[in-house]
Amino acid sequence: TPQIVAQEDVVRGGEMFLKVGVPILGVIENMAAFSCDCGHTAKIFGSGGGKAMSEHFGVPVLGSIALESRIREGGDQGEPIVTSGGLAAETIRTIAKQLTGLVDEAEVSDPEINIM
Repeated sequence: TPQIVAQEDVVRGGEMFLKVGVPILGVIENMAAFSCDCGHTAKIFGSGGGKAMSEHFGVPVLGSIALESRIREGGDQGEPIVTSGGLAAETIRTIAKQLTGLVDEAEVSDPEINIM
């Protein structure tokens, strides 16, 4: 989420992953905004968190996923959101396509395994 406390958690987690050699391919902002049926959009949790994390880690913002009840409902019912309609489903599909390309391009070496 764009909240400051969430950003602090992301920085700590991201720094940990970088320390152990796990690349960060991009940032996905979750619960970025809420659109009600009347068409009004509100950024309930603030804004700019994804951009700030993108700049901090030097990676692109891959997308911002809106807060939609369909995501929770699909999770509760065991149905992936990407199989339904809606903006969040389309956004997640777009992000997945970007990630596929980034993973193909990533220069990731095989991990060194040490048995002690």
